[in-house]
Amino acid sequence: MGQKVIGIVVAIISAAVAYFVVGRSMRGSVDATQLHDAPAANLETGWIRAESARAKFTINLPGSYVAFDPESPDAQTTIEKVSATNPTAGMVLQQAKQQTQFVFWAFDIRDVTKFANNVNVSVQPRQNKPANQSQLDSEKGNLESKLPPGGRVVGLKMVDLPAGKAILSQMELQIDGPQGSYTSFSNGYVVSIDDQDVTITFTCLASDADKFQPIVEKAMQSLRPLKT
Repeated sequence: MGQKVIGIVVAIISAAVAYFVVGRSMRGSVDATQLHDAPAANLETGWIRAESARAKFTINLPGSYVAFDPESPDAQTTIEKVSATNPTAGMVLQQAKQQTQFVFWAFDIRDVTKFANNVNVSVQPRQNKPANQSQLDSEKGNLESKLPPGGRVVGLKMVDLPAGKAILSQMELQIDGPQGSYTSFSNGYVVSIDDQDVTITFTCLASDADKFQPIVEKAMQSLRPLKT
């Protein structure tokens, strides 16, 4: 059990750290528009609304997801509650909690036997530099050079959200772990909220990308700045 969980966490953290590096490299040359207020998104039956105080946003996610801020006083309580009924998922959450470069995590805990679909968020000081598609096209090779061996950038583009524009980078990563090798697929969105550039990354197995993508897009349509 312990070996399997380590393998799951290696995959999750490898994908997350790759996007953390990408988020930092992108912010020096491109920047999304400031996220602005928009009418609240409807909360569909079976979904939850999560928020990140440090990243300053709210987002809707499927009800099977467990969300937490690693530095929140409530994080350990959340993990212990999950562990009581799903020890393997609890171990995954506990390992993710140690990754302090991220300010928010959310995991689909229905099935974590190989890879838990997840969302992670990192923040950096905002860079006020406008982006356009031709600029992003020129960045693709630069981003790919920062990925681990076997990684590739599938797409890099501007997308419209109800609350503003975002930079979307999609990539595949080759993951080697105790349970073997496989490929992850990630959608990384960079948005600007107040004085921060926020990178929101959704990751799944590449073999699940087609069914995961509608969930990602629906979640991002619900993204709103957190009202204080």
